[in-house]
Amino acid sequence: CQITVQTKDQELIEVNSAQGAGRNSGDLCARGFFGFRAASHPSRVTQPLIRRNGVLVEATWEEALVFVAEQTNRLKLAHGPQAFGGLISGRCTNEELYLFQKFMRLTIGTNNLDSSARYGHVNGVQAMRLVQGTHRWTVTFEDIVQADVLLLVGTNITESNPITGLKVKEAVKKNEATLLTIEAIQPAVGTISNISNLSQQHVCVAPSQFGAAVLGLLKAIVEGNHVDSTIQQRMPDYVSAVSQAVQRLTWDDLALSTGVSRESFVQMAASLGRGRRVVVLAGQTLLRSQGGYGICLNLLDLLLLTGRLTARGCGFAPLAEENNDQGAVEMGAVAALLPGALDLTDQDARAQIIRAWKEDLPLAEGATLIDMIERAQAGIIKGLFVVGENPVGSLPPQTGVKEALGKLDLLVCQELFLTETAALAHVVLPAASAMEKAGTFTNTEGHVQAVRPAIDPVGDSRPDWEILSAFSVFMGAPLEYGDAKEILKEIRAVIPGYGSLGPTPIPPAVDTAAINRYVNEGYRRDLANRYTLPARSVRPEGTVELGLVQSLFHSGKLSTYSKGLLQIEPSGSVQMNPLDAAQYGLSTGDRVRLSNSRGEFTTTAKVFDRVPEGLAWLPDHFAQEALQLFDCVIDPDTKVPSYRTAFVSVMKTT
Repeated sequence: CQITVQTKDQELIEVNSAQGAGRNSGDLCARGFFGFRAASHPSRVTQPLIRRNGVLVEATWEEALVFVAEQTNRLKLAHGPQAFGGLISGRCTNEELYLFQKFMRLTIGTNNLDSSARYGHVNGVQAMRLVQGTHRWTVTFEDIVQADVLLLVGTNITESNPITGLKVKEAVKKNEATLLTIEAIQPAVGTISNISNLSQQHVCVAPSQFGAAVLGLLKAIVEGNHVDSTIQQRMPDYVSAVSQAVQRLTWDDLALSTGVSRESFVQMAASLGRGRRVVVLAGQTLLRSQGGYGICLNLLDLLLLTGRLTARGCGFAPLAEENNDQGAVEMGAVAALLPGALDLTDQDARAQIIRAWKEDLPLAEGATLIDMIERAQAGIIKGLFVVGENPVGSLPPQTGVKEALGKLDLLVCQELFLTETAALAHVVLPAASAMEKAGTFTNTEGHVQAVRPAIDPVGDSRPDWEILSAFSVFMGAPLEYGDAKEILKEIRAVIPGYGSLGPTPIPPAVDTAAINRYVNEGYRRDLANRYTLPARSVRPEGTVELGLVQSLFHSGKLSTYSKGLLQIEPSGSVQMNPLDAAQYGLSTGDRVRLSNSRGEFTTTAKVFDRVPEGLAWLPDHFAQEALQLFDCVIDPDTKVPSYRTAFVSVMKTT
């Protein structure tokens, strides 16, 4: 969102947004209004730290840079560039994301790099790339407002993406759009607005059954003759294959999986069939769930079958969580992609980058987030550069992430705070916050927007791009820039068409050649698997399905350093349906122990009507101790780690 920061004597005072400004048009959520105070938290890392005799102690910048350069060159000489990896946050600017992947690929010489987009956003992006040949939405916020049918799947949009949620509400309230929702949330009146209250047709299922609900909708579309006649004529084999796949699904099995009647799916399919401007939004609850990539492909199938994928004002819109996850993908800050979200294996794309950089690119396939953890555990990766990411605080202990990072010969963190990951580092370098640097961010719909420093960097902190550039100089492979604008100029030269993108770009059009590849061949590879009902997890007696969710008042763990937001929501609590709470003898405020075979965790209970029976929610931002309860499943195609739900026993404690 576009924000205006009020400062006085290098102190952050207030944040607001002018009406009509930016893509948010002056609207801000609680995180936007009050999250800025994290930047001035007293726990900020303000000096470089080097581990000496097992303890992190303050050092000068020169000492830290020399240490990192010497250790990196020593390890590189002994083990080669593949002994390194890098992780970066989707909260960094485009310029920093671009320079990070360039640093890893040229200065270090490896494609072992990843970003927070791997936690879920990659599922939506890779689905779009396969089916429609774009890595961005083909719709805009204006298309959402002007849509006559909106389908939301796993969004919990009011709390997870509040400003996009306002566009959905405007479409429904002002323009009488038909809102269809497949969400793990119940209609209920409460202090926080609930998107399912506005839904004309709502399907409430657990996140583990989103895939089954989407299949039910596809079956109703095929059987209700809502497949576009032009599509049937142009793509007969594809339509036939999908039709046969849904015919193999029985309504009884779908009802058993989802708890939803055939009639509900039939009504929803009819609404979609009538829509002229149809937008499908997929949220983090879906994107981070097991099978999220396949479900995204099925939603694109839905738009394709109904003739809406290429129609004006229609499209598929995966919602990012972090403010620049989209930028991370576009800058090439993921293992398999180069800048411009082009395949690392694409010879033309490689040649284009080599011409621009005047250096060869590493050939070896890059390791993703989980790959790097496994390689560190095995002693293959010796050094890791981490920029604003916190895998120890984000991933379940079952991944072995803490032990893996503990085995590294060199762990370098660029951070605002001494996170769980930074606490293990050999070197911690103080990074400037978004309030203290210049650059650009790319929002969820693909709009590139500029940021300027509101205050000077706190203490001895530096923007991440400056730190990366300094590393490269000390390592003898300089990537030098005068300022962030110089990096942006290079980005525009390297990525075709990027120069024409700005605050109000025209969204990319669906690539007809990509669709043809998909309907002729692409869908065949995994259609049978995608059109099979997900295994139905039978909830053991006396348990609830615990899910990690977003909160309106926090985003990731950075916002938990914000004084104002902590006053509203100071800690996590398990949120439960009144019927479940009564079964366990719980009331709001009671202490409760959640446990399974992996461990146990004690927290406070809160009772909410909007939580469906049999489910329980825990805010992701306070879930560090609870992560031990979750297992992690890796998507075989996108390598996205899924660990959002777990069955737990519930016991009231005193």
